[in-house]
Amino acid sequence: MNWLSQARSSGNDPIIFLLGNKLDLLKTPSDRTVSNEEAKQFADKHRLTFYEVSAKSTENIVDAVSDLYLQIYLKANSIGDSPIFKYIFIGDSGVGKSSLLMRFEGCNIDLSGLPPDLKPITTSLP
Repeated sequence: MNWLSQARSSGNDPIIFLLGNKLDLLKTPSDRTVSNEEAKQFADKHRLTFYEVSAKSTENIVDAVSDLYLQIYLKANSIGDSPIFKYIFIGDSGVGKSSLLMRFEGCNIDLSGLPPDLKPITTSLP
């Protein structure tokens, strides 16, 4: 749980998403390292938003990014602050952090309802 403690201490009540990547590789339930139910329970217990995604096929990427942007905007708006987007991807080697980061950066999200001065900052941690 060290990664979650680190993430929580990195800012003022940060919005944290748990992404299960490589959804495109799942053919049977036994292909999973972590069951969908176990991931959902972990996310619920720790107040995380959970999505299963595929950086390769882009499945659920737009939904996850849109939800992230909306949550950041609503939180910033509720405290009268400017929204700042900072992504930090934490995970084992080979889980697709770099691919997810590229998808997040290249994601065509309709931000027309958000202020024009939004500037995402992206970071990937090993």
